[in-house]
Amino acid sequence: MIKLLSVPHSGTRFTRDALVRAGLKPSVDFLQQHFTGYNNHWIINEKMDCVTIIPQREKSEVIASWERRGRKDPNFDSCWAEMEKFIADNDDVYILHVDDPERRESELQAISERIGIPLEADFSVKVGHGI
Repeated sequence: MIKLLSVPHSGTRFTRDALVRAGLKPSVDFLQQHFTGYNNHWIINEKMDCVTIIPQREKSEVIASWERRGRKDPNFDSCWAEMEKFIADNDDVYILHVDDPERRESELQAISERIGIPLEADFSVKVGHGI
């Protein structure tokens, strides 16, 4: 099982699409959940024998993405803090820096090796500018 956890607009759909292209099925092979800032979702808090993938973009880019969509949520800082705390408190968490060409290929390869399934992503697609 894989957990795909993220702050909204940080590369969730991009990462989800890579998992689906590899033949993995949502709710069967992987569970997806956004951090809400409330530390109360069972998918996030449940201790599972699984790999956790967290896509990340620069915080300022995620904020800009929220604002482009008219989402000026005062809860953003809580969502981001919940993600950071999860990363600090848990092992077997793989970060995928989707907007960092220096790291993303090697991170995707490490995730592929860990889950035993080759993942491919189209990094030519600009992350965060979809609808």
